[in-house]
Amino acid sequence: MAQDEPQNDKPTMSAIPIFAVLGEAGKQRAKMLAAAQSELLAGFQELNKYWVARAKSEADLTSDLLTKLMSTRSVPESATAYQEWSRRRMEMAVQDGQRLFADGIKLMETSVRLFSNGRADHGT
Repeated sequence: MAQDEPQNDKPTMSAIPIFAVLGEAGKQRAKMLAAAQSELLAGFQELNKYWVARAKSEADLTSDLLTKLMSTRSVPESATAYQEWSRRRMEMAVQDGQRLFADGIKLMETSVRLFSNGRADHGT
C-alpha cells in the first residue's frame, strides 16, 4: 500500500518550467515598474527644479518693482512701474497655466504606463 501512494514532496517536471516562466515574468514586471518609478521621480525632480526657479523669478520681479517705486519721483512714474510689473506678472501667469497643463499631461502619461501592467494597449 505504501508503494501505491504518490509522492507529493517534489514538484513534477512539468511544474518546473511554469515556475521559471512565472519567475521571469515577475522579474520583467519588476524591471518595468522600477523604470516607470524612476521616470516618475525624475519628472517630479524636474517639476521641483522648474517651480523653485519660477518662484525665484517672481521674487526678483517683485524686488525690481520695489526698487523702481523707491526711485520714482511722481505718481505717473509709479503708475508706469506698476503697469510694467502687472504686464509681466500676467505673462508669467499665462506661462504658469501652460506649464501646469503640460506637466499634468506628462504626469498622467507616466502614471498610465506605471499602472498599465506593461500592456501596450493601456487597458483595452
